Amino acid sequence: GAAKGGSGKKVTYSCCVCGEETKGETTHCASCQDSAIKCAVCRITVRGTFVWCQGCGHGGHLQHMQSWFSRYSLCPTGCGHTCVFPGFLPSENSP
Repeated sequence: GAAKGGSGKKVTYSCCVCGEETKGETTHCASCQDSAIKCAVCRITVRGTFVWCQGCGHGGHLQHMQSWFSRYSLCPTGCGHTCVFPGFLPSENSP
């Protein structure tokens, strides 16, 4: 799912399956009942520590995102965004 929000604003989620925004405090989609938070790397529902890019809203499991961004700078979803995660430094071989 893509997390949306900004400084001082409430975060909402868009469902990975149908694209509908979640309602209220939940991270489950009211339309399709699937979890709105899936890891952009492994595509499995995230339970626990979740990190996301504030530019494109995609994210995932902390360890998977750290591993991805230690090698690449482009978002693992293929959206084309160059994500910035302080402390996750891509190598010189990144696409």
